[in-house]
Amino acid sequence: MRILRTLLLGLFFVFILTFSAKNAGYVRIRYFSMIDDFEIPLFLLTLLSLSLGVFGGAIVDLFCRQRLRRAIRRQQKLMDQLQKEHRSLVIGNSEDSTT
Repeated sequence: MRILRTLLLGLFFVFILTFSAKNAGYVRIRYFSMIDDFEIPLFLLTLLSLSLGVFGGAIVDLFCRQRLRRAIRRQQKLMDQLQKEHRSLVIGNSEDSTT
């Protein structure tokens, strides 16, 4: 498994290097009057866009995981309460049947 991971990371690194080399040309960015003729390499713009997408997805995933943890905690508390109630009923029934 470790070898596979290392191999995939190596291939990804080679992809990034070759992508950067083949897309080294500059692109001009304009956005109304806020950004006026800003030039950036195409590979950098692409990698920045991908990175922002991954970061945004990680943030959404973080919030979903937090919500699920809260739900698990609530369910665990309910389960503990029900187990206590069950034990008290079982103990109460066993005492009634012995007397």
